[in-house]
Amino acid sequence: MTTHPTAVERRKTVCRALANVLQKSPLADEFDPKAFYMLLSTNFAVLDREEGFDLGPLWTTLGGPGDLRQAGLFLAFDERLRQLSLTTILPSEIAEMDEDTRLRAISQAFSSSDSDAEVDTLANEEYLFDTGEMPELSPDELRPLVSEELKREIISAVVKPIKKSDVGSRLDGGQLAYRIDESFEEFFDGRSIDVGPILDSLRDFEPDAGDLYVALVRMHRRLTELRIELRAPDLGVDAETGARLIETADAQEKAELRLAAAPATRTPLPAPPPAPPAGERGETLREVQLRRYGLLGISEARWRRIRWSVMTVLLLSAVTAAWVLRPNRPLDFKSYPMPLRKAELRDGLFVAQLDDTRWYRMPFGDRNAVVRRMESKLRDEGRLIDATIFDARKRVIIRAL
Repeated sequence: MTTHPTAVERRKTVCRALANVLQKSPLADEFDPKAFYMLLSTNFAVLDREEGFDLGPLWTTLGGPGDLRQAGLFLAFDERLRQLSLTTILPSEIAEMDEDTRLRAISQAFSSSDSDAEVDTLANEEYLFDTGEMPELSPDELRPLVSEELKREIISAVVKPIKKSDVGSRLDGGQLAYRIDESFEEFFDGRSIDVGPILDSLRDFEPDAGDLYVALVRMHRRLTELRIELRAPDLGVDAETGARLIETADAQEKAELRLAAAPATRTPLPAPPPAPPAGERGETLREVQLRRYGLLGISEARWRRIRWSVMTVLLLSAVTAAWVLRPNRPLDFKSYPMPLRKAELRDGLFVAQLDDTRWYRMPFGDRNAVVRRMESKLRDEGRLIDATIFDARKRVIIRAL
């Protein structure tokens, strides 16, 4: 009978395996393997996703794009996890490497000409240290790892329910999302998010407890899909009242969706204004209208030319405006503060691809400043709503709420 490892055994096995790979690499002098083990163990729930073990947050935390030694280390991580029958998600910079570059990277990472043999021996090595030897680390060393995509999803899961509530109409969702992003590590511990401080910041708006209860239930639903636990204060709403509030809110949301999907009804056009009276000198209605605009006395042939000229100008203006304002068109990506590879409008919405290499080389503080400038520019252009920026692997990095 085949036995399957428990979640704790799986976590220990994976963390030990990757820490031992680091221990055998010259990079062990730069990244303490024991601290690395604790970092993996603390953030295991974030890294071990349904689609595979995500090495992207580790890549970002350890410095992102660097020399080939670091890339070789992550290729060795990938090989070791495959030996454990695990699927891996490599950073885009490594996934796009050709075979020759990969071999050189592994060779440099382990200072061996026979890099394949070096990595293969990792599966048979005894553990270089036991979990009992792990030191206690400070909170700064145990900071949570989370990919930019997951971070945006978590922030969106918190902000959107608040924006849908009554208090949401009185606050700026963009500013709320920015405040959560700036202090994200204070709220998120790698497995759960504490929204208590976020709700405390809304006290000045005097929110209704029932309204916040509905928002918390909607947060819980979305965060559960992301495998994130919600920690929230008790709002004093009993179970019966809470169930009634949720039922009412869900019914209202469904009604709004049906109304949005229903075909628009035509509004009757207003009645035309009464025709002006004919002139006292026996002029026809047409002559009265021409006299009003100073066009009486122009020959029919000349009038026809004027009419065609005006129609041609209007037609060209309409065609030009339609071309310039078409909903699907490329944009000048170099005019934006963020390092981009391309930018375009899709159905009128801003969509761009991030230049990963330039972006991850920026210090974290510089990235925040660039994001703020980017938000300001998109707001000035009227393109901030539902703006999306993704990386080379089509993962969403930034999504405006």
